[in-house]
Amino acid sequence: MNNAKYIVFNERKVVVFPALMEHVEMAKRFSEWKPTSAGFVSFGVNEEGDVQLSGYGESISLKLKAAPDDTRLLTRLTRDAFEL
Repeated sequence: MNNAKYIVFNERKVVVFPALMEHVEMAKRFSEWKPTSAGFVSFGVNEEGDVQLSGYGESISLKLKAAPDDTRLLTRLTRDAFEL
């Protein structure tokens, strides 16, 4: 079961949000940014015990797929969030 979705906007801004929301509805909240890719988020833990996010799939409502670079952007997002 997916519990999160994401959208990557122009200038590599990433928004992660609950899967209950449609991608298109979340994108409307950031109307000044242009969506470039979107999909679902898989959460995991790597061998070092670090949280790792992976992007996959597609957004039907935005007609966008996950891009190869999305997993790196999502991983950077969590790394930045947990570094104090």
